[in-house]
Amino acid sequence: MLTLLPLFLACKGLRVNDASQPEPDPRSQDTDLSDSGQTDTGRTDTGQTDTADTGGPPGPETICQPWATPSDPYDQSVIPFEVAPKDPELARVVLIAGESSDHPVGQHEFVSVMAILAQALCQNPGVVPVLVRDGWPADSTVLDDADTIVLYADGGEDHPFLQPERARRIQAHIDGGGGFVNLHYAVEYDSPPSAQSLSWLGGAYEQGVSCNPLWTADLKGQGSPINQGVDEFSIDDEWYFNLQFADSGVSPVLKATPQDGQRCSSSAAAHPGRAETLAWSFERGDGGRSFGFTGGHWYGNWVDSEQTPYAGHQRRLVLNGILWTAGVPIPEGGSHAEVDPAIVGMFLGTRD
Repeated sequence: MLTLLPLFLACKGLRVNDASQPEPDPRSQDTDLSDSGQTDTGRTDTGQTDTADTGGPPGPETICQPWATPSDPYDQSVIPFEVAPKDPELARVVLIAGESSDHPVGQHEFVSVMAILAQALCQNPGVVPVLVRDGWPADSTVLDDADTIVLYADGGEDHPFLQPERARRIQAHIDGGGGFVNLHYAVEYDSPPSAQSLSWLGGAYEQGVSCNPLWTADLKGQGSPINQGVDEFSIDDEWYFNLQFADSGVSPVLKATPQDGQRCSSSAAAHPGRAETLAWSFERGDGGRSFGFTGGHWYGNWVDSEQTPYAGHQRRLVLNGILWTAGVPIPEGGSHAEVDPAIVGMFLGTRD
């Protein structure tokens, strides 16, 4: 049973390094991010009518309307999962949150973070999110008209898109020119990365080659459209580097230079002092766009606090990447990325 103090601290973005908290990743290490100073908290009208009420299951048009108040930090019943939008003119962003992780509370909080991103997307014109849980929709037709699919989930051998039927469905989406985004652990598929996974995302983590230490990355934007409103910032997180990339079409979005002692493999150690790509864009040969982001281990790096002064930068960059892959213009100065304080620390995944 988790004590209340570690739960509170984890939700506020502070690490809890007591005996109840094992190492962050089954692999080894982690990273942090925060805000760019925009204060617009209004939501853009997405064309949906307000049918939300204060209780009961969500109605069919509630995704960008206020949600009912959860009964406790683990209550996800008020989230409008798999609600298909009615306006065909809006770009559809399908946000897929993985199953609850075996990481401690405050790490790999897939549903909680996707809820933050969903509400932030509702602040931006021309787009509407569809939220999915457990790594795959219960009704796979929600993927039919997706302009982009975003996955935040545990990867490696547990990667939800490695199951054959799901892989075929993702391949069909890719073949149709659909956008594709993977966050944090989701950038690790098989090792070594297959030609298929590289053709989807443009880059991937490889066991025994790539590295994932916990380190404060002094991040520098690379002049990508995804860098709008987000240039230089620092965040302590589990940033992956020395990734494997496709031969063409890949452009760095964020770079930072780890300490040479953090270069965990002979391949990584062969490049002392090299600035490493930690986020990237991929313009695929099919005309579609993909975006990979290796940070996002700590829940606290997604919400604003004194300990995470750059959380808004992280949110904005990821939202920019989502909009870019969906073919939606990124607002001048970057995407709107405010967080409703009422959902901070809410919708956490249950642990055994």
